[in-house]
Amino acid sequence: MLRALFTFCCLTIVFFANSAQAYDSPRAEVFYRYIRDVYYAKNLKQVADYWTQANSTPFKDMMGDQATEQLKKLKRGYIANPRITSERQQGEQWIMSGTGIAADNGTTIPAKLNLVMRFENGRWRIQYYAWSGLRQVNFR
Repeated sequence: MLRALFTFCCLTIVFFANSAQAYDSPRAEVFYRYIRDVYYAKNLKQVADYWTQANSTPFKDMMGDQATEQLKKLKRGYIANPRITSERQQGEQWIMSGTGIAADNGTTIPAKLNLVMRFENGRWRIQYYAWSGLRQVNFR
């Protein structure tokens, strides 16, 4: 009987430990998808819809070298293993911060994320995104 009770307790602990995974908000999930997609993007239009209309419309209108350079700039904003650690609502915007690993002049460094998102046209979109490590870097 004692052995069965011990086995039951162990299984219960294992079950609850595995089911208590961190919950990411819908906004964080959109940002994580953006980071994944910008890494693999071959053209600017592939990631333009992640941004608010004020940003995405000019992105969609860019062509040729201008679009290529803007995509390179967005790719410089890539951050590995992003993790949103705090979110707060401020009017229609969500101010978010987190951590990740960034590349700065060929060196990987721990980085802090600053991100502003808003709900626009039925989707969460990035309004502003920057990381800071050794220096502040803005992406847009």
